[in-house]
Amino acid sequence: MTWFTVAQSALMLGLAVLIVVFIVALLQLIKTLMSLDVLARNVNEQILPLTEEIKNTLNGVNTKLTRVEDIATSVREVSDKIQATSQVAKMVMSAPVSRVTGWAGAAKLLVQGISGGKKK
Repeated sequence: MTWFTVAQSALMLGLAVLIVVFIVALLQLIKTLMSLDVLARNVNEQILPLTEEIKNTLNGVNTKLTRVEDIATSVREVSDKIQATSQVAKMVMSAPVSRVTGWAGAAKLLVQGISGGKKK
């Protein structure tokens, strides 16, 4: 055996080991990619129902918010009506009271004038 034959044999052996390592790495990569594919399919299967559930929940929340907005508007309208009614009631009540007060003052002056002008 010459050194050329030994070098050639060593080179072939190294190349064979390198090919085996490459094949093992390639098989491992295929296994990982297959696991990743299964994981992606599972996630996809679970995401679709979740997004539908989220959509339904948001629609329900929007409906409730619309109802709350309607209630707030109704409360505001009732409050405005109560305020207007209380102003009218105040005007209605204060006008006769002012008249009665005026008549009472006039009657007092009349009584004082009749009784001789004594002031208390």
